[in-house]
Amino acid sequence: MNRILLTILVTVSLGIWSMLSQGQAQVPVPLSKEELARRADVMRRHAKELRQNPDVLGLLPTDDGITIVTDRPQGMPKEIEGVPVKTIAPPPTLPPPPGAIVLKPKGVREELKAGEPCPEGFREDTKYRWRFCISLTNPEPVPTAIMTPPIAGIP
Repeated sequence: MNRILLTILVTVSLGIWSMLSQGQAQVPVPLSKEELARRADVMRRHAKELRQNPDVLGLLPTDDGITIVTDRPQGMPKEIEGVPVKTIAPPPTLPPPPGAIVLKPKGVREELKAGEPCPEGFREDTKYRWRFCISLTNPEPVPTAIMTPPIAGIP
């Protein structure tokens, strides 16, 4: 009987030891100021190129590297110049209208048809695949609330 209990105790102890030794988290080594600055520089230099990809919905600098907001992570790089790239999903958004939305002062909005360019004096900006025309002289903020799906029927 004592032999059976000893065998069970040894087996359980080995199992627990194995689980504990595998589950030990490695403590991350803090990055130097120079490495953080290098990573920020890499992101800054590649930001324009990355943003030209319609699947890149946003970029976030983090201490871990570069974080790309995308709903299509399979097409994103895993690293850029040795800087790790991580992807995260975007917040829920409604599908964009076929054209662009012209943002005018005092909350006035005008919708353009698909393929129609922004009016003179406006520049095009995109956010989550929505197209907006923003005035060069009187820019209005992009109204993210119109892109957000309603929750329980409440916009």
